[in-house]
Amino acid sequence: MRFAAPLWLYAPLALPLLWLLARYAATRFRRAPLVAPSSRAKLAPRWLERADVIRSGFLLIAAALIMLSLSRPQYGVKPTVIRGSGADIVIALDTSKSMAARDARPNRMAQAKREITLLTRALEGHRVGIITFAGRAFLECPLTLDAAAARMILDNVEVDAIPVPGTDLTRAVEEATRAFFGSQAKTKALILVTDGEDLAGGGLEQAARAARDAGVTVFPVGVGSAGGAPVPLLDGKGTVTGYRNGPGGQPVVSRLDEGALSRLAELTGGRAYLMRDGSLALDDLAEELNRREKSDIASFEYTEYEERYQPLAAMAMAMLLGEYALFVWLSRPREISPPPAG
Repeated sequence: MRFAAPLWLYAPLALPLLWLLARYAATRFRRAPLVAPSSRAKLAPRWLERADVIRSGFLLIAAALIMLSLSRPQYGVKPTVIRGSGADIVIALDTSKSMAARDARPNRMAQAKREITLLTRALEGHRVGIITFAGRAFLECPLTLDAAAARMILDNVEVDAIPVPGTDLTRAVEEATRAFFGSQAKTKALILVTDGEDLAGGGLEQAARAARDAGVTVFPVGVGSAGGAPVPLLDGKGTVTGYRNGPGGQPVVSRLDEGALSRLAELTGGRAYLMRDGSLALDDLAEELNRREKSDIASFEYTEYEERYQPLAAMAMAMLLGEYALFVWLSRPREISPPPAG
């Protein structure tokens, strides 16, 4: 069992204090000199006091049950199937150090994440997966119709997130091709977001042909400029502390390799989208993917905990009804015997 709102579990701890305060107030009220002591026993007999205690108990138990129901106890699982009609799309995001270069606003990584987020919103109904890569590639989010979950994972991606430095486009394409394994979608697209510098070198064309043979179309998205920008050094807070230098002491300049990205798109029948004048609008890419042939893409199942607050709420209602019935019974008119003549 789990509780979706566990803070409510602490609320019943205050009930004993409320009980004591209520009993203290009731005792003070009965001791108030409203009637003569000789008449008090007839107006408020002992059984009436006990009934009042029972009423207070009903109210406190009802309050405790309501607080427990507000904590939303959950157990068991409920299978949920989500289906859609669209394409399977994997987004591979470069997280190498060069993505911190500032020839994009405010830097390549920030602009890439912003544009990808907007792109996923325009691709609702398609299955989306997320891959991050640098010197190696990792599948962060398998193909899913839950675009919000993919965006949440994307929000946490940062520069240098992959422990292996460098930029290996070949590994990114290979990992993306594996991510489509078992997909029956008629349209399978890889959106490769990178500055295009393949520092590992070699094997990219072979990986692209393997992707094409698997039915995957690659759409490279180039972030950066042909003129390039120096690669900054960042501290733990992401503040620039200097710039990376080469063996000769000169700053390392990272440049967008437009030729490599265009060649990659050509090999797979896709199209390269390159940053121009600091702008990287992917509206055309979203339109192109939405125009492509759709299919009933494979559903996926996930489980949710079943809400189980209903029995507690029902018992609380029963306690309140019992208290109300007792209150009505106690409120009915009663005859009071006159005092003996003296």
